Amino acid sequence: TNQPAGERDSRSHNTWIYPCTNYSKLENEIENSGPFEVSVPMFVASGSSKDSSWNKRHGENKKTAVVIGQCPWHWVSEWSHLDKKQRKENIRYQAFKERAKAELMTGFRKVFPKLEKYIDYVSLGTPLSTNDYLSSRFGECYGLAATPGRFTCDELSPHLQVRNLYLTGQDIVALGLPSALSAGFLTANVLMGYDNWENGQYMSSTKEKMTEYCLQRFYSETLWTIWVRKCSCSNPNPSSLTTYRNPFYHNVEWHYK
Repeated sequence: TNQPAGERDSRSHNTWIYPCTNYSKLENEIENSGPFEVSVPMFVASGSSKDSSWNKRHGENKKTAVVIGQCPWHWVSEWSHLDKKQRKENIRYQAFKERAKAELMTGFRKVFPKLEKYIDYVSLGTPLSTNDYLSSRFGECYGLAATPGRFTCDELSPHLQVRNLYLTGQDIVALGLPSALSAGFLTANVLMGYDNWENGQYMSSTKEKMTEYCLQRFYSETLWTIWVRKCSCSNPNPSSLTTYRNPFYHNVEWHYK
């Protein structure tokens, strides 16, 4: 957008928009519906507002924004055999993209109600676009699906069957950048020999303070439990994790299922 000073919107926070509170029901409706027959969850943010050097490089009146919405593979699968040029010439696919853009603009308007008239350029991607750029098969871009089986899979840990070969990255923890940071910390602990909960209890005071600092910064309640489970070489009994009190969040008790 190219926004005048009088209507400038410099908010930098992220916004998640959910059409309802029953997310499981919503997921089922989306998976079993045609394109945008039901409203989809959206994520709205501005990357330029998070860039401290943006105004110096581009001026205060320019702004970028991103809107991400859900798009199941079956909504675009009929065009998956077409290449990028063919999709650009396909009337039905282009009509789908226009429909998608109209839907995503509803989220943009909720977060930036005054900026639509100042939009200079819009680019829209679908799962097929993701395939082009990431060589995905079905538009995957965020890593492994966040399913119960994924979080209880023993193979997603730093330990591999090949001696002195270790695994790291967001997919051994959870999703996103915090998980990627956490995974590095987790794998580093394994390399240093602190690869189970018992060893972690006997760290030196200096290492204990560093561990506490890192956990407070990088771990939520769920990630802490994954650390306990994933780091352990002895595969602790899952029943022992049913109720667990995080030592760094003394007033929080939760149930792991």
